[in-house]
Amino acid sequence: MRHLETQRLTGEPLCEKHFEALRSLHDDERAMKTLTTSGKPQPGSFTRGMLNRAVAHWESSGFGIWAFAGKASTEDEGAGFVGYCGLRHYLVHGEPENELLYGLLPDYWGRGYASEMAAAALEVAFNDLAMPSVVAFTLHDNIGSRRVMEKNGM
Repeated sequence: MRHLETQRLTGEPLCEKHFEALRSLHDDERAMKTLTTSGKPQPGSFTRGMLNRAVAHWESSGFGIWAFAGKASTEDEGAGFVGYCGLRHYLVHGEPENELLYGLLPDYWGRGYASEMAAAALEVAFNDLAMPSVVAFTLHDNIGSRRVMEKNGM
């Protein structure tokens, strides 16, 4: 379960080697308009905090957020870092839940990657980890993210 494969992508646990790729996503105004209420690029400390929490979650829970790249021997080979997707423990109104989260570099929007990554993470959630439920959140006007959730039965 540490590595994931989809039809077009490979995912590996988010770790220190992904800092610069993740940083490029957090520095992209288009991407941040879909991921934060401020809609503004975030400082390196934002990326560092997310990365540190992601690594700690993997260590404590055995699952977490994967960094995804184009799979070798497909038309997506060489795509490099496409984005991230994964699962984490999350409190919703003080109650423990499991959250699906994802973010993509804008160059890869509209290709079905987020839906593909989310489907793989949800398969892990329900089939491998036997999670009773998974929640996901998006900004009200992020229609693309809502569509990803809908395509995955959420």
